[in-house]
Amino acid sequence: MHPTKRRLPGFTLVELLVVITIIAMLAGLLLPALSSAREKSRRVACSSNLRQIGTGMMAYAGDNGNHLPTALANNFGSSATPWDDVLVTNSYVTAAVFLCPDDRTARNSGSTPRSYAIAIGGAVGSLPGDYWISGSRLTCPYLTNSTDIAVVSERINAGALLASSDTYTYFQGTNTIVSAHATKPTYSCNYLFMDFHVTYLNNPSATAFPTKPASPNPACP
Repeated sequence: MHPTKRRLPGFTLVELLVVITIIAMLAGLLLPALSSAREKSRRVACSSNLRQIGTGMMAYAGDNGNHLPTALANNFGSSATPWDDVLVTNSYVTAAVFLCPDDRTARNSGSTPRSYAIAIGGAVGSLPGDYWISGSRLTCPYLTNSTDIAVVSERINAGALLASSDTYTYFQGTNTIVSAHATKPTYSCNYLFMDFHVTYLNNPSATAFPTKPASPNPACP
């Protein structure tokens, strides 16, 4: 009489395939959630950077007659140092806060990327007065709606480098903003307002980007 063969413990091929299929299905369900969590984390980090920039701007204003730093040209003095360079070289902020973790645009080596742009308001021109939001007084009568007017946004630009003289590093309206968040539409990003609060907006209103008054020039020296 032949002895009964015992089945060795283990999985059959069919059982292994079922397990693999279940794991694949779970991974497919979890990966989008993980990606969304990473995006949210990066968005929070970008918002934190903007708050630090806002704090630096407040300190700068306190030391400079209540004026904001300027985009490039200066409408209340003779300096033409870009706003980010002024904040960093005078130790109001560190260079690291100018890079949004969600901004993965390739840039030239040797310079710190800049993911944020300062507002200039209306029409762009060569006169210092055209940079009428950056450089203006916080008490400027044309900018009294400080909770509605955006002064810094997250913006992605291949040429935007810290302390460069790149004139495309500021924004004048919603049509010039390209979100630093690659998975989001153009205008969807964090905004720092003139009262220094930070809000994430998908579709900022036109009031966030006021046009330059017809007179005087400069609008708010």
